[in-house]
Amino acid sequence: MAKREEKGADLIVVNDVGRSDIGFGSAENEVVILAKGEPARAVSRRGKREVADAIWDAFAAFRARRAAPAATETLA
Repeated sequence: MAKREEKGADLIVVNDVGRSDIGFGSAENEVVILAKGEPARAVSRRGKREVADAIWDAFAAFRARRAAPAATETLA
């Protein structure tokens, strides 16, 4: 979370670059998605395309939540 805040990002994806069984040189990855004001979301080990889809889904959902008007707002 500190890196996300340091970068001023609303959302950041992290993985363990020290592991040889995921990430670079592997067909699979495992990540954690850290979004501002939300609990960390772990994406378990799976194919890179599936991880990418999970990241995209998390990003789109985060953006939708941020764009939604607050429940206390009223429309004129």
